[in-house]
Amino acid sequence: MAKEKKTLIKKIENFVILNWWSMSILYIFGALFMVYSYFDLSEKIDKTNSFIREHIQSVVLMTPDGRAVSVVRTKVDPDTDAFKLMIKRVLVDYLIIDYASATQGFNKKIVRNEEELYANSEKLKYFATNYLSHEQAPMKMFQAYMTYLISAINRDELPEHITPWASKITKYKTLPGGKFEIEVEVKFEMNAYYIEYDEKKEKEGTTKIKAYGSFDLEKATANNPLGLKFEQLVIQKIEKREDGEKIK
Repeated sequence: MAKEKKTLIKKIENFVILNWWSMSILYIFGALFMVYSYFDLSEKIDKTNSFIREHIQSVVLMTPDGRAVSVVRTKVDPDTDAFKLMIKRVLVDYLIIDYASATQGFNKKIVRNEEELYANSEKLKYFATNYLSHEQAPMKMFQAYMTYLISAINRDELPEHITPWASKITKYKTLPGGKFEIEVEVKFEMNAYYIEYDEKKEKEGTTKIKAYGSFDLEKATANNPLGLKFEQLVIQKIEKREDGEKIK
């Protein structure tokens, strides 16, 4: 048994001695393969880490008009221009109401009360659902604005079309606890029908929106990514006629 073992070892030694070049090549290929595998694995790890970092730093949001937008996660600073512009956009887009938007493009022409106006106006409904604080005081202020709109409709003073074409922030201040105050000046073009002349006229004008509110990222939603909630609103009226032009 010992003799067979020695013979086997001798054969292995002879094989190695006689085939040292092939063994060397095998070792070289083995080493090259290990180096290649290492760099290939490192490259894949780097790509994976890059992919993870990109998706951790960014988030995909659905915009109100149905578009998917990838944005980079950044710390929310209420003093940045982007934050101010977000507030301005919400105020201008959803609180400038004309007769067309109050009646679903004139498809529902009879608007008699605030409940009916709220049901008809997608803009008012969207703002109240997503951006209005549902505390008692803000709800009363929003109700008062709808009451004014109903009055303007009944007095034939709400323009058929109001198109904002420029807006700017005239006042802005941040307050402790994520609060802010803002005043926005809006320039618009008004297209209105005047029954006393039986004709349509175009006018340009300026209005202001003042608001007080807060933001809370813990209350953020897809439609309200900053968790904005408005607590006070003052909206300057937009009417067809100046005080001296009222129908007698």
